[in-house]
Amino acid sequence: KAARHVDMRWFSVSPGSALADQTLAASRLRSRTGVSVVALVREGALIGNPGPEDVICAGDRVAVIGSPEQLPAAEALLSEQ
Repeated sequence: KAARHVDMRWFSVSPGSALADQTLAASRLRSRTGVSVVALVREGALIGNPGPEDVICAGDRVAVIGSPEQLPAAEALLSEQ
């Protein structure tokens, strides 16, 4: 039953995203949206369980987990122009 309330989604970081070139800590993605980043893919390389010092770069794919209500806010921040 709990699995119905948590989804994992992949989002692409657009070049215009305000989060591009920020560390995960500085992005405050979790405090702003409630989602947790569980992986990054950059140039084909997987960064699993990234830490707060890892940087979000334009072109990255970011895997997040969160509730269905939280995911749209994360997508908006990562893909905003």
